[in-house]
Amino acid sequence: MKPFIINTLVVLGTLLGLVLLWQFRTAVLLSLLSLALASMVRPAAQWLELRGLSRGAAIVLIYVFGLGFLGGLIYLISGPLIREVEELTDQFAIAYEQATVTWPYGTPLQQQIVEQLPKPATLYMAIAGDRGAMLFQNVLGFAQGFLGTLASFSIAIVLSIYWAIDRQRFERLWLAWLPVEKRIRARTIWREIEDGTGAYMRSEFIQSILLIVLLGLGYWMLGLPYPVLLSLAGAVFWLIPWLGAVLTVMLPVVAGLNSGILVMALASVYTSGIL
Repeated sequence: MKPFIINTLVVLGTLLGLVLLWQFRTAVLLSLLSLALASMVRPAAQWLELRGLSRGAAIVLIYVFGLGFLGGLIYLISGPLIREVEELTDQFAIAYEQATVTWPYGTPLQQQIVEQLPKPATLYMAIAGDRGAMLFQNVLGFAQGFLGTLASFSIAIVLSIYWAIDRQRFERLWLAWLPVEKRIRARTIWREIEDGTGAYMRSEFIQSILLIVLLGLGYWMLGLPYPVLLSLAGAVFWLIPWLGAVLTVMLPVVAGLNSGILVMALASVYTSGIL
């Protein structure tokens, strides 16, 4: 009877822990993200400390430089990105109208597809008419979600600054809950996890920035359409294990269908070389 009661309590405790974890998932994710950010910038902060800066000044300097760099990069690509999105939207509208005109006389597959598509006037009316209000609400909801994500990221940055500055104090706080003989090993394991996480995040961050810059410049020099969009999409796809590299190489091939076989081949080879 006693093992049954113990097992039941363990199961109930596990379920309760999962419920609490789900209820406080936002706080947990923000805490984990702040810890990862702190471990990401720690080596640079230690390098500055060895050159005479205090820990607080070194960490604040790194965050100011990093956020300034990201802000400058976003500012530089925002203009071309908006123009490319507008151009892509116009091209989609033209291609859609052409498809509704020519596909009824095309292959059987094209005829079946075009029968399921709304007429351009109906589509535009849905966007600008009564359904336009729903579309506007969806866009507004997306904007609110984006602002909420930005606010959460800001909170994570502030928490990571506190964690990076008072690392030892926080470690002593949670290590105090462990038996004395296990604290040294627990701290060693914890710091190994922190160092590994920070190294991984630094690697992925630097690779993503390099992909955006190098792919964007390469696609622009090759004359591919939408170089900024392609480079941003490639940087996002690159984060997907295994499949991401294949998708990143396929992007310029699909985008260069109207640019000729030579441009498509050069773009795919260039992308593979960068990866």
